[in-house]
Amino acid sequence: MSLESTALVWAHSKADGAALLAILCIADHDGDGGSWPSMETIAHRARVTRDTARKLVRKLEAMGEIVTDTNGGGGLRTASHMRTNRYEITIECPPTCDHSARHRERPEPVDNTPQPNGGVPSARRGAPQPHGGANHPLTTHLGNSELDLGDLGGDDRVSKSESEGQADYGSWHPGAQVAEAMRQAAVEADRQPVKRPDYSKPAGKIATTPPAPTVPRFDPATIPARPELVSAEQQKLNVKAEQFACPDGFGTGKGSRHWCPPTDAACVRCGADVADILNLESLEPQP
Repeated sequence: MSLESTALVWAHSKADGAALLAILCIADHDGDGGSWPSMETIAHRARVTRDTARKLVRKLEAMGEIVTDTNGGGGLRTASHMRTNRYEITIECPPTCDHSARHRERPEPVDNTPQPNGGVPSARRGAPQPHGGANHPLTTHLGNSELDLGDLGGDDRVSKSESEGQADYGSWHPGAQVAEAMRQAAVEADRQPVKRPDYSKPAGKIATTPPAPTVPRFDPATIPARPELVSAEQQKLNVKAEQFACPDGFGTGKGSRHWCPPTDAACVRCGADVADILNLESLEPQP
Protein backbone atom coordinates (compact mmCIF):
# COMPACT_ATOMS: atom_id res chain seq x y z
CA MET A 1 0.00 0.00 0.00
CA SER A 2 1.36 3.40 -1.03
CA LEU A 3 -0.10 6.42 0.71
CA GLU A 4 1.93 8.74 -1.52
CA SER A 5 0.45 7.33 -4.73
CA THR A 6 -3.05 7.37 -3.26
CA ALA A 7 -2.70 11.01 -2.21
CA LEU A 8 -1.32 11.89 -5.65
CA VAL A 9 -4.33 10.30 -7.36
CA TRP A 10 -6.82 11.97 -5.05
CA ALA A 11 -5.26 15.39 -5.63
CA HIS A 12 -4.40 15.45 -9.34
CA SER A 13 -6.23 12.65 -11.17
CA LYS A 14 -8.64 13.76 -13.90
CA ALA A 15 -10.60 10.49 -13.79
CA ASP A 16 -14.02 10.24 -12.23
CA GLY A 17 -16.59 7.60 -11.41
CA ALA A 18 -15.52 3.99 -11.85
CA ALA A 19 -12.29 5.07 -13.56
CA LEU A 20 -11.27 6.92 -10.40
CA LEU A 21 -11.96 3.81 -8.33
CA ALA A 22 -9.86 1.76 -10.73
CA ILE A 23 -6.82 4.03 -10.54
CA LEU A 24 -7.22 4.24 -6.77
CA CYS A 25 -7.04 0.46 -6.67
CA ILE A 26 -3.83 0.58 -8.70
CA ALA A 27 -2.40 3.28 -6.40
CA ASP A 28 -3.37 1.25 -3.36
CA HIS A 29 -1.23 -1.67 -4.61
CA ASP A 30 1.68 0.55 -5.69
CA GLY A 31 5.12 -0.21 -4.27
CA ASP A 32 8.81 -0.06 -5.12
CA GLY A 33 8.40 -2.46 -8.03
CA GLY A 34 5.17 -0.99 -9.34
CA SER A 35 1.60 -2.16 -8.99
CA TRP A 36 0.20 -5.41 -10.38
CA PRO A 37 -3.33 -6.05 -9.10
CA SER A 38 -5.27 -8.62 -11.07
CA MET A 39 -8.16 -7.63 -13.28
CA GLU A 40 -10.53 -9.35 -10.84
CA THR A 41 -9.21 -7.16 -8.01
CA ILE A 42 -9.66 -3.97 -10.05
CA ALA A 43 -13.19 -5.04 -11.00
CA HIS A 44 -14.04 -5.80 -7.37
CA ARG A 45 -12.68 -2.49 -6.08
CA ALA A 46 -14.36 -0.47 -8.85
CA ARG A 47 -17.66 -2.38 -8.39
CA VAL A 48 -17.78 -3.33 -12.08
CA THR A 49 -17.43 -6.46 -14.17
CA ARG A 50 -14.12 -7.76 -15.46
CA ASP A 51 -14.77 -6.56 -19.01
CA THR A 52 -15.67 -3.10 -17.76
CA ALA A 53 -12.53 -3.03 -15.62
CA ARG A 54 -10.45 -3.80 -18.71
CA LYS A 55 -12.12 -0.87 -20.52
CA LEU A 56 -11.41 1.41 -17.55
CA VAL A 57 -7.72 0.50 -17.69
CA ARG A 58 -7.63 1.33 -21.40
CA LYS A 59 -9.35 4.64 -20.63
CA LEU A 60 -6.75 5.51 -17.99
CA GLU A 61 -4.00 4.68 -20.48
CA ALA A 62 -5.57 7.02 -23.02
CA MET A 63 -5.75 9.77 -20.40
CA GLY A 64 -2.02 9.35 -19.76
CA GLU A 65 -2.40 8.56 -16.07
CA ILE A 66 -1.01 5.00 -16.14
CA VAL A 67 1.37 2.92 -18.24
CA THR A 68 0.79 -0.83 -18.60
CA ASP A 69 3.56 -3.43 -18.78
CA THR A 70 1.95 -6.62 -20.08
CA ASN A 71 2.76 -9.65 -17.91
CA GLY A 72 5.31 -7.57 -16.01
CA GLY A 73 3.89 -8.09 -12.54
CA GLY A 74 4.48 -10.75 -9.93
CA GLY A 75 7.47 -11.76 -7.85
CA LEU A 76 10.60 -13.72 -8.66
CA ARG A 77 8.90 -17.06 -8.03
CA THR A 78 5.79 -16.27 -10.08
CA ALA A 79 5.51 -18.39 -13.21
CA SER A 80 5.49 -16.50 -16.51
CA HIS A 81 2.04 -17.78 -17.49
CA MET A 82 0.61 -16.58 -14.15
CA ARG A 83 2.01 -13.05 -14.19
CA THR A 84 -0.42 -10.12 -14.23
CA ASN A 85 0.06 -6.76 -15.87
CA ARG A 86 2.19 -4.22 -14.07
CA TYR A 87 0.90 -0.64 -13.91
CA GLU A 88 2.86 2.54 -13.30
CA ILE A 89 1.14 5.79 -12.33
CA THR A 90 2.38 8.68 -14.47
CA ILE A 91 0.44 11.53 -12.87
CA GLU A 92 2.63 14.56 -12.17
CA CYS A 93 2.06 17.47 -9.84
CA PRO A 94 1.15 20.76 -11.54
CA PRO A 95 3.34 23.85 -11.02
CA THR A 96 0.90 25.18 -8.42
CA CYS A 97 1.38 22.12 -6.15
CA ASP A 98 3.63 22.43 -3.11
CA HIS A 99 4.75 18.75 -3.48
CA SER A 100 3.81 17.99 0.11
CA ALA A 101 2.08 14.88 1.41
CA ARG A 102 -1.31 16.56 1.00
CA HIS A 103 -0.52 18.24 -2.34
CA ARG A 104 -1.78 21.69 -1.39
CA GLU A 105 -1.78 24.60 -3.79
CA ARG A 106 0.97 27.14 -3.36
CA PRO A 107 -0.09 30.64 -2.32
CA GLU A 108 0.44 33.36 -4.87
CA PRO A 109 3.72 35.23 -4.42
CA VAL A 110 3.43 38.62 -2.73
CA ASP A 111 4.99 41.60 -4.45
CA ASN A 112 6.90 43.55 -1.79
CA THR A 113 8.63 45.98 -4.14
CA PRO A 114 7.74 49.68 -3.73
CA GLN A 115 5.44 51.14 -6.34
CA PRO A 116 6.79 53.85 -8.69
CA ASN A 117 4.34 56.41 -7.34
CA GLY A 118 5.45 55.88 -3.75
CA GLY A 119 2.56 53.65 -2.72
CA VAL A 120 2.72 50.37 -0.87
CA PRO A 121 2.71 46.93 -2.55
CA SER A 122 -0.52 45.35 -3.70
CA ALA A 123 -0.55 42.96 -0.73
CA ARG A 124 -0.83 45.90 1.64
CA ARG A 125 -3.39 48.09 -0.04
CA GLY A 126 -5.40 48.35 3.14
CA ALA A 127 -2.44 49.71 5.15
CA PRO A 128 -2.03 53.46 5.72
CA GLN A 129 -0.24 55.14 2.84
CA PRO A 130 2.67 57.57 3.24
CA HIS A 131 2.22 61.15 2.17
CA GLY A 132 2.39 61.35 -1.58
CA GLY A 133 1.35 57.73 -2.18
CA ALA A 134 -1.07 56.50 -4.78
CA ASN A 135 -4.01 56.50 -2.35
CA HIS A 136 -3.24 59.88 -0.79
CA PRO A 137 -6.25 62.22 -1.05
CA LEU A 138 -4.10 64.93 -2.64
CA THR A 139 -2.58 62.72 -5.35
CA THR A 140 -5.20 60.05 -5.97
CA HIS A 141 -6.61 61.74 -9.05
CA LEU A 142 -3.74 64.08 -9.91
CA GLY A 143 -0.81 61.64 -9.79
CA ASN A 144 2.51 63.43 -9.27
CA SER A 145 1.38 66.80 -10.60
CA GLU A 146 1.47 69.94 -8.50
CA LEU A 147 -1.69 70.98 -6.62
CA ASP A 148 -2.50 74.60 -5.80
CA LEU A 149 -3.80 74.91 -2.25
CA GLY A 150 -4.75 78.54 -2.59
CA ASP A 151 -8.42 77.65 -2.37
CA LEU A 152 -7.78 75.88 0.93
CA GLY A 153 -6.37 78.97 2.61
CA GLY A 154 -2.65 78.52 1.90
CA ASP A 155 -0.14 79.71 -0.64
CA ASP A 156 2.17 76.69 -0.51
CA ARG A 157 2.32 74.11 -3.22
CA VAL A 158 2.49 70.36 -2.60
CA SER A 159 4.45 68.22 -5.02
CA LYS A 160 5.76 64.69 -4.63
CA SER A 161 8.12 63.21 -7.14
CA GLU A 162 8.73 59.54 -7.67
CA SER A 163 12.01 59.55 -5.73
CA GLU A 164 10.43 61.37 -2.78
CA GLY A 165 7.59 58.87 -2.68
CA GLN A 166 10.02 55.98 -2.52
CA ALA A 167 11.99 57.72 0.23
CA ASP A 168 8.81 58.19 2.26
CA TYR A 169 7.92 54.54 1.78
CA GLY A 170 11.37 53.42 2.93
CA SER A 171 11.19 55.53 6.09
CA TRP A 172 7.63 54.38 6.80
CA HIS A 173 8.25 50.64 6.28
CA PRO A 174 8.85 48.87 9.64
CA GLY A 175 11.65 46.75 8.17
CA ALA A 176 13.59 49.88 7.26
CA GLN A 177 13.13 51.26 10.76
CA VAL A 178 14.46 48.05 12.33
CA ALA A 179 17.46 48.05 10.00
CA GLU A 180 18.23 51.67 10.89
CA ALA A 181 17.98 50.90 14.62
CA MET A 182 20.36 47.96 14.24
CA ARG A 183 22.82 50.13 12.33
CA GLN A 184 22.75 52.79 15.05
CA ALA A 185 23.30 50.12 17.74
CA ALA A 186 26.32 48.77 15.84
CA VAL A 187 27.81 52.26 15.58
CA GLU A 188 27.37 52.85 19.31
CA ALA A 189 28.95 49.48 20.08
CA ASP A 190 32.01 50.36 18.01
CA ARG A 191 32.46 53.59 19.97
CA GLN A 192 32.64 51.78 23.31
CA PRO A 193 36.22 50.99 24.45
CA VAL A 194 37.10 47.34 24.54
CA LYS A 195 38.29 46.08 27.91
CA ARG A 196 41.31 43.89 27.41
CA PRO A 197 43.01 41.86 30.16
CA ASP A 198 46.20 43.30 31.65
CA TYR A 199 48.87 40.63 31.36
CA SER A 200 51.55 42.80 33.00
CA LYS A 201 50.21 42.10 36.50
CA PRO A 202 50.79 38.74 38.14
CA ALA A 203 47.87 36.42 37.87
CA GLY A 204 48.14 35.47 41.55
CA LYS A 205 48.99 32.27 43.31
CA ILE A 206 49.41 29.40 40.92
CA ALA A 207 47.31 26.44 41.86
CA THR A 208 49.29 23.30 42.49
CA THR A 209 48.18 19.73 42.50
CA PRO A 210 47.85 18.36 46.04
CA PRO A 211 50.18 15.46 46.86
CA ALA A 212 48.83 11.98 46.63
CA PRO A 213 47.81 10.41 49.95
CA THR A 214 50.36 8.07 51.46
CA VAL A 215 49.25 4.49 51.91
CA PRO A 216 51.03 2.46 54.60
CA ARG A 217 52.95 -0.48 53.29
CA PHE A 218 51.85 -3.97 54.12
CA ASP A 219 53.67 -5.47 57.11
CA PRO A 220 53.41 -9.25 57.46
CA ALA A 221 54.21 -8.92 61.16
CA THR A 222 50.83 -7.31 61.75
CA ILE A 223 49.03 -10.52 60.80
CA PRO A 224 47.96 -12.34 63.98
CA ALA A 225 49.60 -15.68 64.51
CA ARG A 226 47.64 -18.80 63.79
CA PRO A 227 46.34 -20.40 66.97
CA GLU A 228 48.03 -23.63 67.91
CA LEU A 229 46.14 -26.91 68.05
CA VAL A 230 45.64 -28.78 71.24
CA SER A 231 47.09 -32.21 71.73
CA ALA A 232 45.68 -35.26 70.03
CA GLU A 233 44.32 -36.61 73.31
CA GLN A 234 42.51 -33.34 73.96
CA GLN A 235 41.04 -33.38 70.48
CA LYS A 236 39.58 -36.84 71.17
CA LEU A 237 38.01 -35.51 74.36
CA ASN A 238 36.58 -32.58 72.41
CA VAL A 239 34.92 -34.99 70.01
CA LYS A 240 33.34 -36.86 72.93
CA ALA A 241 32.13 -33.61 74.53
CA GLU A 242 30.47 -32.53 71.27
CA GLN A 243 28.06 -35.47 71.63
CA PHE A 244 26.28 -33.86 74.60
CA ALA A 245 23.63 -31.16 74.56
CA CYS A 246 24.74 -27.57 75.16
CA PRO A 247 22.61 -25.24 77.29
CA ASP A 248 23.30 -22.40 74.84
CA GLY A 249 22.63 -24.50 71.75
CA PHE A 250 19.85 -23.93 69.26
CA GLY A 251 17.68 -26.05 67.04
CA THR A 252 18.36 -29.70 66.56
CA GLY A 253 21.38 -31.68 65.47
CA LYS A 254 24.84 -30.13 65.76
CA GLY A 255 23.44 -26.75 66.67
CA SER A 256 22.02 -28.08 69.93
CA ARG A 257 25.28 -29.75 71.07
CA HIS A 258 28.60 -28.44 72.37
CA TRP A 259 31.09 -27.04 69.91
CA CYS A 260 34.67 -27.71 70.92
CA PRO A 261 37.17 -26.68 68.21
CA PRO A 262 40.58 -28.36 67.95
CA THR A 263 42.28 -25.15 69.07
CA ASP A 264 40.59 -24.94 72.48
CA ALA A 265 39.68 -27.25 75.37
CA ALA A 266 36.32 -25.60 76.04
CA CYS A 267 32.93 -25.18 74.38
CA VAL A 268 32.62 -22.07 72.25
CA ARG A 269 28.90 -21.67 72.91
CA CYS A 270 28.64 -22.02 76.68
CA GLY A 271 32.32 -21.69 77.69
CA ALA A 272 32.38 -24.90 79.78
CA ASP A 273 35.59 -26.92 79.86
CA VAL A 274 35.65 -30.25 78.11
CA ALA A 275 36.66 -32.01 81.35
CA ASP A 276 33.66 -30.54 83.20
CA ILE A 277 31.34 -31.57 80.40
CA LEU A 278 32.55 -35.15 80.53
CA ASN A 279 32.44 -35.29 84.35
CA LEU A 280 28.77 -34.30 84.49
CA GLU A 281 26.85 -37.50 85.03
CA SER A 282 23.50 -35.90 84.19
CA LEU A 283 24.45 -35.48 80.55
CA GLU A 284 24.13 -38.37 78.18
CA PRO A 285 25.42 -38.58 74.62
CA GLN A 286 22.83 -37.65 72.02
CA PRO A 287 22.15 -40.02 69.15
